[in-house]
Amino acid sequence: MTLRDAEALVGIPYVEDHFDCAHLVSLTQQQLFGRTVALPLYHPRGRRGQAAVISRLAAQLAEKVAEPATGDVALYFETEDDGRERFHLGTVFLQAGERWVLHAHATTGASVLQRERDALRMGLRVEGYYRWTDVQPHEST
Repeated sequence: MTLRDAEALVGIPYVEDHFDCAHLVSLTQQQLFGRTVALPLYHPRGRRGQAAVISRLAAQLAEKVAEPATGDVALYFETEDDGRERFHLGTVFLQAGERWVLHAHATTGASVLQRERDALRMGLRVEGYYRWTDVQPHEST
């Protein structure tokens, strides 16, 4: 998969509780990588509730990896205006040694594909990268 493939999923409106970062990860995995990722219909907003959901889904995410490959999931922390922390998800794409992330966020208003370093300027902090059980790492060029 290349950045050009990922661009097909850019511009999908972010709609709280209907199409958020988790929905985009699921859609991306299905449409670009042929994986079915079953997500719960309800996504808790607080970090504790999100952590519980992520723990239940972790069986699909075989392992945390130090260096992500195209198709891996990036898990971020972010702090909301009210000081509460929550998780944020994106799908990693590598191109020419640079890390990009396809994600949907309330501040962008829609799904975007951006260099990870630019996403981090939005206040996201990397928790880690996770590889699906059926994936062999590779870099797209």
